[in-house]
Amino acid sequence: MPYMKGELPSLYAFWHGRLLLMPMLCPPKRQMHVLISTHNDGEIISLAMHNFGFKTIRGSSTRGGGGAAVRVVKALQEGDNVSITPDGPRGPAMKLQPGIASIAEMVKMPVVCVTFSASRHKRMHSWDRFMVALPFGRIYYNIALAPANATREVLENTMVRITEEADRQYAIV
Repeated sequence: MPYMKGELPSLYAFWHGRLLLMPMLCPPKRQMHVLISTHNDGEIISLAMHNFGFKTIRGSSTRGGGGAAVRVVKALQEGDNVSITPDGPRGPAMKLQPGIASIAEMVKMPVVCVTFSASRHKRMHSWDRFMVALPFGRIYYNIALAPANATREVLENTMVRITEEADRQYAIV
């Protein structure tokens, strides 16, 4: 897939509860921008992303979304990659907010949907059931490409499907 090789810029989507290992899949050759909420916990994530060499765009569906969308579009048009958690910052978990589908259609770029599952993990008691991969386990990544003109429903269904497929690798319910 040319997007994972860094040959073409793209918009990446992954669920909030599966963001922990996403920096490991960063394609080479292109700067990655990560959309992060302006809430207090977003500051911690922003600092972590900077340590990976990523740039951040601050804003969310509940605060600063319009300006963030403009910055996302600009980064994509300049040839960079952008990652978004379309069910964040508050959920509900695995329910796509409308922004990412609109952005993909606007810039005429497909969405690279990414998820992971782990044979050994802990789930947090948070709204997103955040998955923490534990040492000595196996990680399974699953990736699918949704077309630029995918509806919000198609995009959400694609992301749910690949997450369920990843979890079935380790019989996670």
